[in-house]
Amino acid sequence: GAPAKIIKLTRTLVLGSENSEVSTLQHLLSKDASIYPGKKVTGYFGSATLKAIKLFQIKYKLAKAGGQGYGVVGPMTRKKLIEVFGSAMQGSLPAASQKSPVSSVATEQAKAKLLELQAKLNELIKQLQAKKQ
Repeated sequence: GAPAKIIKLTRTLVLGSENSEVSTLQHLLSKDASIYPGKKVTGYFGSATLKAIKLFQIKYKLAKAGGQGYGVVGPMTRKKLIEVFGSAMQGSLPAASQKSPVSSVATEQAKAKLLELQAKLNELIKQLQAKKQ
């Protein structure tokens, strides 16, 4: 048969992320209509994707509402997504598990915060540029 498609989820994804991994994330989430009824695969991490991730995290006890990592696609959430939806993954390890186990939860949270701050900064820069014109 056709070769199994390897699911690539290696980045920390947060509200506002926009890349191919968000598309992969949305594709996986769309397999569960109770979590992601809209099933939209846009490549943009918006409010519908955020809601789906929060539901997924609660359903699989990965995070509590308002708790650390809630709504952030970090290493534990990525691992669970692949475990739950990645039946095509048999026999291949996600790249993250081949690295040394240094990327701790704290590192992932710091990365998520950095991405969040970058997004805010970009928004402020856009607002400044709009005022100059």
